[in-house]
Amino acid sequence: HHRDLHSFPTRRSSDLITLNNIANIYYLQGNYKAALDYHLRALKINKEIADTNGIATSYGNIGLIHSSLKEYDKCIDFYLKSKHFFELQNNQPAISWVYRAIGVVYLDTKQYDKAIENLKKSLKICHKIGDFSGTKYGFLNLGIVYLGLYEKTNNIRFLDSADIAYNKVHKLQKKSFIKRIEINYLNFKSQILIYQGKFRQ
Repeated sequence: HHRDLHSFPTRRSSDLITLNNIANIYYLQGNYKAALDYHLRALKINKEIADTNGIATSYGNIGLIHSSLKEYDKCIDFYLKSKHFFELQNNQPAISWVYRAIGVVYLDTKQYDKAIENLKKSLKICHKIGDFSGTKYGFLNLGIVYLGLYEKTNNIRFLDSADIAYNKVHKLQKKSFIKRIEINYLNFKSQILIYQGKFRQ
């Protein structure tokens, strides 16, 4: 059921932009409770105007805040709601983002199997739609998971898997490479080299 964007009350649309902007400012300031309040207001309007994409995005934003608050169960709950609404529109890049975000939550909580499962689902979609940026993020996070598993088990195959993941990130690197990923990549690549050095001694 598709509604033309122009049929939305214009005031509602400008309200949404304002609410999301204020929420983002609070989020960047680390005032997560205030950011949450504004995203919940935005969600309410998105529901009123039946904007599926807006609802999905609001749920994703709320999930992100719960993740920052380390309220991981709530975070996953909102991410899954977000995924449901993105699936209604078959928005593949957004579905891939949600899988990756869920994977990162499981990485943060050291639930490595679930992290791998979700990151691989994200990577599968990225591969299918040719999303290079998403693929880089996916392999980077997967590499971090494998490093975590190596630290936990000392099993060399996890270190090898981490190395393979980082090499894929490196190959995907282009001039447009996001600086933040580059820094993460270099940090973790050096960590692999340190571990490999330990292993070979």
